[in-house]
Amino acid sequence: MRPRKPSKNTEATEINLICVVTILSSLIITGGAAIFSRYEGWTYFDSVYYCFITLTTIGFGDMVALQKDNALSEKPEYVAFALIFILFGLAIVAACLNLLVLRFVTMNTEDERRDEAEALQAAQGAVSLEGDVITANGSILSVQIGESSSLVESNSVCSCNCGGWTRRRKDNTWREIMMTS
Repeated sequence: MRPRKPSKNTEATEINLICVVTILSSLIITGGAAIFSRYEGWTYFDSVYYCFITLTTIGFGDMVALQKDNALSEKPEYVAFALIFILFGLAIVAACLNLLVLRFVTMNTEDERRDEAEALQAAQGAVSLEGDVITANGSILSVQIGESSSLVESNSVCSCNCGGWTRRRKDNTWREIMMTS
């Protein structure tokens, strides 16, 4: 007989836990509904409704088990089933709801962190005007502007041609000139 190799992936992720507990909750509700439908004489849909309302602790009280045919004293196996069903069902459905809520809360937190990081990154690359000085990433930007006849097009933060990127035509080629002081 060959020895078994240990599994490489032994860690359960949050998504795996949510899937398992959701499947277990569904099985408990559908299985319990089949038994309650048989013993109580309810339709299957009514039994699913009863199981869901009971296990999520909503408890409207419009449907109550163990009320027909003196079931508390004459059907002890059904009473035992109802107690065990409610105890284990509550635990599993509560775990499922807890994991789902936890997942949504952590998703919201991750989105907020990502948005803050993107805003910080965008702010680092921003060009700003502080008084009469144009700055980018903490350094001062300025451009030497030559003769106005050689100035073809100018892009500037302000309305004049005093700073930013200036394009000049020199030797039939376009160049962008930027000088830092």
